Amino acid sequence: MVATGNNNSGALDVSSWTGITQIAAGWVFTLGLKGDGTVVAAGSYQGNAYNVSSWTGIVQVGAGWYSALV
Repeated sequence: MVATGNNNSGALDVSSWTGITQIAAGWVFTLGLKGDGTVVAAGSYQGNAYNVSSWTGIVQVGAGWYSALV
């Protein structure tokens, strides 16, 4: 996967992502939905990374200013 833009928060660090079927971009983060229903995230807000490792069975992702919707 390739991304471009301002990467101050790491939201564009997606080069290692594979198996992505859908993406959503928020203010300082990016979500990727994998084909197996898990989610990966890149970016952080004030140094806090977005922890999505426990999300499973997801069929759609959405992102807003400071929120993620699944």
